[in-house]
Amino acid sequence: MKRAAPSIEPADRPYIQQPVSCRFCRSRKLKCDRGRPSCFNCHSRNRECIYEADRREPSTLAAQTLASLPQPGDNNPSTNGNNVDLARRVERLERAVFTTHTLNSSYGKATSRPKTPRSRLASHDEEQLKTSRWLEGLLTADTSGGSPALSPVRSEVSTILQEFPSYNDAMALLYHYIQTVDATYRMLHHPTAWHLLRVLYDDLEANRLPSATQVSFFLCIFAGSAYVSRKKLNFESPSLQGHSQVTLAELWVRRAVSLLTEPPAPPSVEALQTSVGLMHLCTQIEGLRGSFGALAMLSLQMARAMNIHRLDTQPNREHRRKNGADMVELETKRRIWWHMVASDWLLSFVGGPNEGTYMLHPRQMETFRPSNVQDLDIPQDVAHVTEESYSSPIDSPTSMSYFLHRIESATLVREVVDCLPPSYFASPGKESSDEIYDNILSLDRKYQQHIESLPPFFQLTIKETASYQALLRAQPYLEWQRYLINLLLHTQLARLHRPFLIRGSREAKYEHSRLQCIRSAETVIEIRNRAMSDQSPGSFTYVLQHFLTAAIILAMDVCFNPDRDQAPRRKQQVMRACRAMEEELNAKVVPSSGPGAEDISSGQLMLRSFQNAVRNLRDTLRKHMPREEEPDGASSSSVRDALPLTHNFSRFVIHRDPAEQVFGTADIYRPQPREDEDSRNMQSMASQVTHEQSEQMQNLPARNDDITRADEASEPFLVDELWDDFFTVGSTLNETDWDAFFSDVGANMG
Repeated sequence: MKRAAPSIEPADRPYIQQPVSCRFCRSRKLKCDRGRPSCFNCHSRNRECIYEADRREPSTLAAQTLASLPQPGDNNPSTNGNNVDLARRVERLERAVFTTHTLNSSYGKATSRPKTPRSRLASHDEEQLKTSRWLEGLLTADTSGGSPALSPVRSEVSTILQEFPSYNDAMALLYHYIQTVDATYRMLHHPTAWHLLRVLYDDLEANRLPSATQVSFFLCIFAGSAYVSRKKLNFESPSLQGHSQVTLAELWVRRAVSLLTEPPAPPSVEALQTSVGLMHLCTQIEGLRGSFGALAMLSLQMARAMNIHRLDTQPNREHRRKNGADMVELETKRRIWWHMVASDWLLSFVGGPNEGTYMLHPRQMETFRPSNVQDLDIPQDVAHVTEESYSSPIDSPTSMSYFLHRIESATLVREVVDCLPPSYFASPGKESSDEIYDNILSLDRKYQQHIESLPPFFQLTIKETASYQALLRAQPYLEWQRYLINLLLHTQLARLHRPFLIRGSREAKYEHSRLQCIRSAETVIEIRNRAMSDQSPGSFTYVLQHFLTAAIILAMDVCFNPDRDQAPRRKQQVMRACRAMEEELNAKVVPSSGPGAEDISSGQLMLRSFQNAVRNLRDTLRKHMPREEEPDGASSSSVRDALPLTHNFSRFVIHRDPAEQVFGTADIYRPQPREDEDSRNMQSMASQVTHEQSEQMQNLPARNDDITRADEASEPFLVDELWDDFFTVGSTLNETDWDAFFSDVGANMG
């Protein structure tokens, strides 16, 4: 009897094993050659060749993928929230790939199907690209931030908060930080910083524990404000009283670094600002050693994780154009990134292990420079605007002026490093070929052109005094920025020509380098002595380093050319400059409370390391000193009595003037007092030293005898004996000795 027809078609019959023949060959019971994209039987009959392996439902693979991922009960909860997203992406990718394959496999049909639109193909390509990048990112994503076991211990944050400044002290410290550190580096958006401070103290008042990033962010600000202050800050918090400001700064830095790095904080704008700010502050307190290297790598990894180095790629710009963007966050990210880039490039031209190398290559980033705009002029919230709508030309004076010109200066430094061979930085005295010196002269011309192209308010010689004084009344920070950018440029110029300083006295070919090196060194000392001593909003260690380097250059020229007409004047310049440095260092030294080294903070170690740099300089001199010419102490005493100081080091007091009377009102963001406080809180902030006019710098006051006796009675750091040794030994050195001396000094200063 004939069997009944099967109720299930062969194509739909369930198989334990996946069939390998195509559907048409199995239905006709033909031998399939399994050709792809079409077997011979289907191709000869113009039939669509379909394999069961290609017809698997996308949801099947997605379900298998989802089942293989960690479940909600697993130990890594940070990945569970991504499972659904992963399944959806895999499903979309399968549909895009297999749909395209089905369309391509039907080319043998008599009637050709219409081609897939280009926009659809582009959409498929974009989806595949996004999915592949997302899948690759799963392998490199940092999932430790969400694990409670790795989060900072709550008790550590609670302990730190017990000694936290009061709200009034915090306002004073933030205000002082904005007027000192951030007046130069401009990484903060001032209204946002004040808002974050209010949020933090509102949380504390409501007994809500803030995050470790919040606490470390303001610890960095408090530390920077206390460390660079040139005056005594009167705190109302009992926990802050009885401690020196340098000691408090060192304590706050250590706690901020611990909260930020143990374990590393999750990437965010606030965390990145903290890391970069601590990196800068550690160079002031500890130099390029200590925590600087770890913070630099943490900042770089965090910025890359946030994709800040690709902030302005074409897809990102197109996305912002369609959906809008938070322009405040965008500008803040650009400021942070370009501060990192400029610092990296500038350090490549400073003596030490970093000299001649940098990490951030311009061709490996696509982030625009920050806009030249005041903080209050940046659009708030999400806006559909471009930078061109609010940015000013670079020659317009704003609080960002120094920041942008610092980037230009760093770009010149990068060109120097790129033009000169690595051996030049290892032994510049031996690398003096014609080709290298031609590069030096070419770079010198670029520096001269850049100095001449500075805007009028940044020129050392002010032509229109009346208009400049009017500008300073509205934006007094421009005076400090003007001196600082010229100090930076002339320090680099002196460093560029320094290897040819000595041979320029003997060979006419290098005479230009000798003269330019001396002119730039004199400019650095003149800026420090006549301008930055009283106009500086704070005490910055790198200024002292540039200062000492310039003094060494002038001292070397005096030693090698003692018979020149300018030698006596330059010798006095050196002595007066270093007496000023001596005063500033002594003002920051805190007397030790015990004979051991356990009570010495890292801040004091930094000051002592700076003293060690001078001590190493003295040791270097003694290494080159003939034994029969040991100096005596009488000459140094006579020199000290004969030379006046360049400025009056009076004790600083806190002025209780309103902020606008000291700093002007052009771009100062003033937060509103809290509801339970009155306006006297703002007037009680620590203010800046009163701004003096440039013509008053010409009248240099004499030294105060009372202060002299007080400083000499507190274990002063004396440098007169050092320079007496220097001038004694320097006259006995030849050109080869000077090259070795330069190498030793560069290593010690770095």
